[in-house]
Amino acid sequence: MTRYAARALIAALASLFMVVPFAPTFAAAQTQKITSLELLSQTPWVSSGGTFSVRIAAPPVQRTSPSELEYAVSVHPASSSRSAFLRTLTTRPTSAPLAVITTPVADAPTDENGAVTLDVGMQDPAQPRDRSRVGLRGAGVYPVVVELRTVDGAAHARLLSHLIFQPVAPNGPRLAVGAVVPIRAPVALRADGTDRLSAGDVSAIANAATTLATLPRDGVLLDPAPETLAAIARGTRAGDRAALAALQAIATTHPVIAEPFVAVQTPEANAADRAAGLERGRTVITETLGVVPSRAVTVLRDASDARLDDDLPDRVIVRDTLLQSATQVVTAAAPVGLRRPSSRTIVTGLIADTDLGAYFANDESPVLSAHHLLADLATIYFDNPGRTRSIVVLPTSTWRPNAALLGPFLAGLASSPILEGATLDRLYTPAPSMSISRARTVQPPTPADATAEFASVRRTVASFQSLLVDSPDVAQSFRDRLLIAESAALSVSARRSYVNGLAQALTAERHKFQLPRVGRSRSLRDAAASR
Repeated sequence: MTRYAARALIAALASLFMVVPFAPTFAAAQTQKITSLELLSQTPWVSSGGTFSVRIAAPPVQRTSPSELEYAVSVHPASSSRSAFLRTLTTRPTSAPLAVITTPVADAPTDENGAVTLDVGMQDPAQPRDRSRVGLRGAGVYPVVVELRTVDGAAHARLLSHLIFQPVAPNGPRLAVGAVVPIRAPVALRADGTDRLSAGDVSAIANAATTLATLPRDGVLLDPAPETLAAIARGTRAGDRAALAALQAIATTHPVIAEPFVAVQTPEANAADRAAGLERGRTVITETLGVVPSRAVTVLRDASDARLDDDLPDRVIVRDTLLQSATQVVTAAAPVGLRRPSSRTIVTGLIADTDLGAYFANDESPVLSAHHLLADLATIYFDNPGRTRSIVVLPTSTWRPNAALLGPFLAGLASSPILEGATLDRLYTPAPSMSISRARTVQPPTPADATAEFASVRRTVASFQSLLVDSPDVAQSFRDRLLIAESAALSVSARRSYVNGLAQALTAERHKFQLPRVGRSRSLRDAAASR
């Protein structure tokens, strides 16, 4: 063999060595199902010389011998844009990794529950080169792939996360972040007057409140659903009392947003109904939590919210889907002007990005979602670092409080060198050299199908109020059920069923006030004679 042929063979072998750990992974992905590794915790922020730690739950049992398995942590180039970052949430990076750290399964630190901790050290440029550490190319959000695989072979389980790298403390302001934390469960008060608030929903709310009490409060805006609070207050279980006490404890230390009893929608809701819903909501929050809700900001999240047809308050948090389309789609990281189509009045708003709210999903890994959210916010910061900017996070309308997500997210926010939980005043303050941008238009509420029987149900409820003057709880229950019957929290079909059930409940209540048919005239004559 000539020396040129030998060099070619060596080069080919070297190339093969570099590619083998990854090429089988793509082939395996096409021929076998790759399960997901469960993230238990990870380091939220890493600086030069620091260590990125990933803790995963015990992986699925493998048929392959442990001696033939390894963990591989590959660090890929930082995302160049937010759109590139969003692609890394669902797709394994196709770029060549900057580094791959492998650990034999037998050598991986494992606790008594089988959870595994994998560490990746960062090179400190001020120190001599350490080949066991990773040298990254500046600040950014680096996709990380954690795999359980056959040694130099096919992957069996995988986790996609991110390493947020900030080498040194940055100059200039951090990105101000506000997080709206809904305290809500599915509508509990049924048409027949019974409650269906589950013990699981109450426990989730209590755990979320207890977790919030242990974390910094900056940037957290409590957004309680009064209907949920009223149901908890009516509850007689120990869990109900515990949840209410936990909520009362954090209500004194966090801003509490005023909400209507339930989000009402047109056309059934008239002006009186909407005013009653707002007043009932404020009353419930005040009575159950012991604090008067703030009117400093209004949250608009649902296209059928009747408040979209009213004059907007001075400060608004509005989901981006409720705005008329803009010519340029960008992530809003500053206060903007807002107005209604029929008004010239401009108010100050913060636009809640739908993609940020999507991390709050009930069926996703909460810890991984928390770190994906931090990574997304970091990507927004790195897009224009050092400027005075602010952004708000508004969970999806269907998300239920989850301490497993709130804990790592808010703890990571509090420890961040580039993000900060901010007060409302800070969130609504534009950069010194900038003014509020040209106004965006808020769309009017989306019309809903009217329920034919609703008008008669409203009249019946109104007529019953004078008869129930000695039973205020019963009267309030009917008023609450009327508000729910016109709520955007229910689908059109559910509202129709609710209205029918409420009509039946009213009929049953009306029968209680009928005088006996037999001997009725005699009874009336005897009563008149006795006078």
